[in-house]
Amino acid sequence: MRMSSKKFTDEDLVFASKLTNIDHLDLGYSNISDFGMGILPKFIRLRTLNLEYCSGLSDYNFVSIVHLNNLENLNLEGNITLTCHSIAQILTLFKLKHLNLGNLNIIDWNLFIVSKLTCLESLVLDRSMYITDRGIANLIKLPNLTDLSILNMENMKKRSLSLISEELNLKRLTLFGCYNIKDDSISLFKYFTNLNYLNISKTGITDKGYEKLKTYYNTILHQEIDIIF
Repeated sequence: MRMSSKKFTDEDLVFASKLTNIDHLDLGYSNISDFGMGILPKFIRLRTLNLEYCSGLSDYNFVSIVHLNNLENLNLEGNITLTCHSIAQILTLFKLKHLNLGNLNIIDWNLFIVSKLTCLESLVLDRSMYITDRGIANLIKLPNLTDLSILNMENMKKRSLSLISEELNLKRLTLFGCYNIKDDSISLFKYFTNLNYLNISKTGITDKGYEKLKTYYNTILHQEIDIIF
């Protein structure tokens, strides 16, 4: 069920909660508040929940999300009113496969929490200015992670990339806007042997570095890969 409209309110969510067979709920950009968060546990079959840019949310009642035990897909992008303590509540969502934490006030400790979600297959981190190498290192504990998007992160550097290069079996890697990933990081990509998609646009990698990367994958590895530069 799609309800992504700013006109959608808590009262509308109360009515929708009577439909007990709902498993997909898109509340992106809606006007729900902490009261609405308290209603969500009534959707006992929910597998997909989109809460991107719901400006009415806060720490007050976000704990209600712990009752959504069947969630597999969760999008929290853009909820800057939520603190790292709210984001930590996802620890109980052990069935999560896809998680978007873009544009949130998360810290290294939150990625330690994320590392407990071992079913996770895809993860999005965007503009996470407080994340350091210490946080990135936690990602190697995710055995099923195949799609990682790290966007616009100043702290994403060669050292950060080296921490995950040999441990994660990634098929898709996005480093868009990570301008501190430069040509001196090219050698690390040899460890990403299963990639079929790589986005390095708006990074610090030059034309020369891009050509070297293409040569490595096409000539040495003989690996088909879509590189976005």
